[in-house]
Amino acid sequence: MLKKGAMFGLDARIALAILGALSVISGAALYSAIQSAKNTSTIAQYEEISKAVVHYSLDTGVDLLGRSGAEFELTTKHLFSTDGSANWKGPYISGDSTTDYYFKLQNNGASYFIYKCDNTFGNQFSKPSCDTCTNKEDCGVWIKSNFLGSVAQVEDLDELIDGSDGYDKGKFRVLWADATPTDNLRTYYYIKPSF
Repeated sequence: MLKKGAMFGLDARIALAILGALSVISGAALYSAIQSAKNTSTIAQYEEISKAVVHYSLDTGVDLLGRSGAEFELTTKHLFSTDGSANWKGPYISGDSTTDYYFKLQNNGASYFIYKCDNTFGNQFSKPSCDTCTNKEDCGVWIKSNFLGSVAQVEDLDELIDGSDGYDKGKFRVLWADATPTDNLRTYYYIKPSF
């Protein structure tokens, strides 16, 4: 009888070990699925904003105007409300436009700006924004985001968007707000060439 009880205890421990291993594996898979969904959502938001800017330009025949005193930072209010043009067919995007030059999308705490940048920037420390355009042929229109994710998520996004080509190349760029890599960073996503 004692032998039978000892065997049951061993069987129970094996079963518990198997259940524990399965829960670790399923937990890791769930975490991976959540991260993948966050990345897919972030890319979809960048694309939604890109389409809004392009549609505004196509409808009105002009690019978003630069903000007074900071011409590289484009005024975004006309993505949400009319610019007085007969050709304006917006709103081009839904979200919260609390100022003339940045906005937030629904269900997202990040702030989005539209910048006109020299296309050679990226991976610079202690630099708050992209370089101002000096040569029009080398300028692009970019979405700047005060990114709310982690450095690891940014690395995943760079891999998904640009094939891990580095923070200073491709359609997705990163600037660090601090002197060392931390989660305090700014991401940029290419929309189109500048007019």
